[in-house]
Amino acid sequence: FILPSAALLLPTVLSRVHLIETEVGEKAVNPKVKAFVTASIPERLEIVKEMIGDVDKERITKEEVFQYISAVITLAHEKDKSIETLTVLSRVSEYLRDPSASLKLIFEYLALRLS
Repeated sequence: FILPSAALLLPTVLSRVHLIETEVGEKAVNPKVKAFVTASIPERLEIVKEMIGDVDKERITKEEVFQYISAVITLAHEKDKSIETLTVLSRVSEYLRDPSASLKLIFEYLALRLS
């Protein structure tokens, strides 16, 4: 399995697999992810609107948006370690684990709360 976090696996599965963790370096970061993290709130909301529209039109999958958000979380964590940002990132990570959560709402929340 390739997952952003081992926490997504059930304990039963986790006990039967070998974890190989990799770290994403600054060079490996998608330029679109960097643009999202450094963008203003209106620009971020426009990115969210475009990506969710692409999901609705089946140009990209929800999994690709999930991976994008995970990359945003990783980059934002590297750039800002304030308590407020860590709280937001932690909350978004929790919400992403819920299969019934709205991807659009999670993404918009991240766009609005990211400093």
